[in-house]
Amino acid sequence: MLVTILLMMILWILFFLMEWAAAAFYPHSIIIEFFPDDVKEKAKDHKPPFHMAPIIGWALEILIITGMIGAFIYGGWDGIQRNYTYIRFLVRFLIMIYGMKAFDILFFDYFILTKTRFFQHFYPETDGCAGWKQFGYNRKEQIKQLIIALPVAAVTAWICDLISR
Repeated sequence: MLVTILLMMILWILFFLMEWAAAAFYPHSIIIEFFPDDVKEKAKDHKPPFHMAPIIGWALEILIITGMIGAFIYGGWDGIQRNYTYIRFLVRFLIMIYGMKAFDILFFDYFILTKTRFFQHFYPETDGCAGWKQFGYNRKEQIKQLIIALPVAAVTAWICDLISR
């Protein structure tokens, strides 16, 4: 269980780095799609901080996503080494995925979005937008991701269980 908790915490760190890299460097036309409607409107003409920022953003995103995939691969490999059953793999992957989603909803959607000025630092033209205070504006998308997480964890656990036999 300790390995599972550590992997979940690694996912939290990587998720935070992904959000930071996206806000600081990523092409704004992609990241603003995840913002509330009034913020999207004000940020539509946002320019990158410098010419190479989008390239740095893409490179960081690729590295971070690779790290996230690596955490799941390590979780599977460790379970194989420990002769996990399908249920133990499933529990591990559910804890990792739902732990990451909880971090996303509670830390980013609630704390960072509504209680701090994290994104306004990178998108100053959105200062004062009501959307920054709208916790749950993306509720439908979050519910969809929570529903999709169960079959993703089940299939991942099934693959690891097959490999371990």
